[in-house]
Amino acid sequence: MSTEETRSPDSPVEPLAVQRRSSDARLLDLVLRQLIGQPLLLFRSRGEGVTMHLGQPQKSANRRRKTKGSYILDTRAARWQVGQTGAASSDVPLRSDFRVLKIRQLRDGTLIQPGEQVIEARALPTGPLARGVSGFELFLAFSGGTAFLVSPQFTDPGTASLPWEEDVPDWELRTPHNRWLRVGPGALWAYLPVGEPARR
Repeated sequence: MSTEETRSPDSPVEPLAVQRRSSDARLLDLVLRQLIGQPLLLFRSRGEGVTMHLGQPQKSANRRRKTKGSYILDTRAARWQVGQTGAASSDVPLRSDFRVLKIRQLRDGTLIQPGEQVIEARALPTGPLARGVSGFELFLAFSGGTAFLVSPQFTDPGTASLPWEEDVPDWELRTPHNRWLRVGPGALWAYLPVGEPARR
């Protein structure tokens, strides 16, 4: 039996070696597969964005926050939307099924309940057709039938004021494997040791 077949959410195996800079959607999907089976713990707001804690509860060093998740998703410079997928469906819903919500609508517990598990995690290449792939959306489907979509905020590459390595990512994920995934801006991503900045 292969390692993939024996893996459980309680003992995840790091799916990919360090990637300093990549635009490969297939490899990005492999990184995201470690989220499948992880339960939702809680949401926290950060300005207009949202931070999602998944996986196993961990003690937080912040005295005001008693626990955190072993996986932490931060939407950073991206839009986030919620849609209905149908009961335990991993299919990507139609765009018309998604709606932009306020953080309080997520935190009231009526859309995605704590304890619901991720049943699908995918990176969806997206962007204006004339320019090809301009970024990656994050699609998460939950066992209760709700989907979460994180979409990059597109800007003209010619107006960028910072190098990619110094700009704010569209979304990022911290994992329990001493790794953090930063995606965007644009169609680039990196999977690095925690604390190591992205480099050229």
